[in-house]
Amino acid sequence: MISELKIKFIALTFAILAGLLLLSGFSNAAQAQSTSQVTIVGIPPVLPSPFATDIENSFVTGQYQIIFNYTSFSAVPVDFIFDFTVLKGGQEIIAISSLPAPFTPGTYVFTSFFEELIFPQGANDVFQQLEGSIRNQIIQTGTVPEGSYSIRINARPVSQPNLVTIAGNAHFMVQYPSPPIPVSPANGSNVIMDIPIFAWTPVVNNAGIQMEYEFLLVEVIPGQSHLQAINSNQEIALVTLMGNTTLPYTPDFLPLEENTEYAWQITARDAMGNVPLQNQGKTEIYTFTYKAAQDEDEMLAGFTLENINLIPQFAALNDLGELTITEFPTFYQLDGF
Repeated sequence: MISELKIKFIALTFAILAGLLLLSGFSNAAQAQSTSQVTIVGIPPVLPSPFATDIENSFVTGQYQIIFNYTSFSAVPVDFIFDFTVLKGGQEIIAISSLPAPFTPGTYVFTSFFEELIFPQGANDVFQQLEGSIRNQIIQTGTVPEGSYSIRINARPVSQPNLVTIAGNAHFMVQYPSPPIPVSPANGSNVIMDIPIFAWTPVVNNAGIQMEYEFLLVEVIPGQSHLQAINSNQEIALVTLMGNTTLPYTPDFLPLEENTEYAWQITARDAMGNVPLQNQGKTEIYTFTYKAAQDEDEMLAGFTLENINLIPQFAALNDLGELTITEFPTFYQLDGF
């Protein structure tokens, strides 16, 4: 038979084991309920500036803030390492990590993330991680290439592998302003005005910098493409306007020849080089023919006593059946209103 002493010993052993299991379970539960979460705030969907220094300054000055929330049942400080990663189009282009720093449970707001934490990697170390084309563009222009970017920051403990970490993510676009859009003369139109007026839309930039516009006009030689004409032919007119988006073609310019096709293009730029533009600021190439010969039937096409198209698909005079039209050398007179 088992002695009473052995029974007590066995009971005591099971009690100790049960206690250890309970303590272990409590410890694991406490660690499992401990979390670290990072939130990134302030980064807009489209950055206001594509310049690398402006993006860096937004972190340094607190415009872009990092919020770190650490929860735990224990008040003992825990060392955390912050992993900072930048992705372009889903591909990692920068990955750096801070030195360990102690934190007790609570919420921390980093208004100057790269100064409040210590990152052993220097600026040159970060720069060398970038692929060659990105490095070259930053060196030459100071701008970050256009595209879709993500920033991911994760705070991981040096110890306590069971602690749950939730990374912060921010997604944004780097997008250059669009070039102007030619307005008039309309593409492929026949210009009959003695002084044509060229017009285009302005460039809208977040920096509020006034743009300059270079107007280029060339003759299109039969058989040439419009791009060939712009790139190779002698300019008929080449002028730069500061802020203006209209240009009357006055007698100060070389005269336009009748029945001749011309191509024109606007190139927008910032004189200080502070605003990069899509397509190097160049508009589409528009063409027109100056005072092309038309017979009377062609000129009156679309004109009836019922309807006169002033601007196709935009403006018209309708229900004119009671009017009479009198032709003069330079105009038509409508009677009967």
